Amino acid sequence: PWVESIKFSPDGNMVALGAHGGQPNIQVLEISAKKIINKGLIKAALSSALVSIDWTTDSSAFLINS
Repeated sequence: PWVESIKFSPDGNMVALGAHGGQPNIQVLEISAKKIINKGLIKAALSSALVSIDWTTDSSAFLINS
C-alpha cells in the first residue's frame, strides 16, 4: 500500500498519516526540534479505502474520511 494522506497538525507538533488499501491503521508521530517520536498506531474501522485525514483546529484530534 501507499501513503494516501499525510497531515500536520495546525500547531505543527504532530503528523498523522494513513495508507491506501487494506491498512486500517493511522500512524501518529510527534515532532520536536531534535527528534520524531512514534506515538503509535490507531486502528481505524474503515468501511472503505482511506481518502483523507484532517486535524481539528486546536490540534487535539483528527478526523478521517473513507
